[in-house]
Amino acid sequence: MCSKENSKENIADDFSEHLEELQRSCFGTDIDCSWLGHQLYLVHDAVKTTLPEVRQVTNTRAICEAFNKTPVTKTLLGEVHKLLRLYLTFTCGIGVRLPSARFPPYVA
Repeated sequence: MCSKENSKENIADDFSEHLEELQRSCFGTDIDCSWLGHQLYLVHDAVKTTLPEVRQVTNTRAICEAFNKTPVTKTLLGEVHKLLRLYLTFTCGIGVRLPSARFPPYVA
């Protein structure tokens, strides 16, 4: 087995626990976790191809920029795109309130 395949197996082991947790979550029926596992390997390459200045993908902003710059990536990495949309929607929808000078702080 070549070293690249070996490193992909190690990455698969790293993802497998998270993919199993995702499958058990309320989003398990929304995302095909087997496809997501395969597509996660390609995210780095897609970002590097679209945004050569990015050396390492460390945040969702780089992935969003790559998807927006090359829309076909949204189709090619459909499960990653779906997960990213769910993540961004969920974090916006939890009602996090930022402090503001106009509004008094929320007290439960």
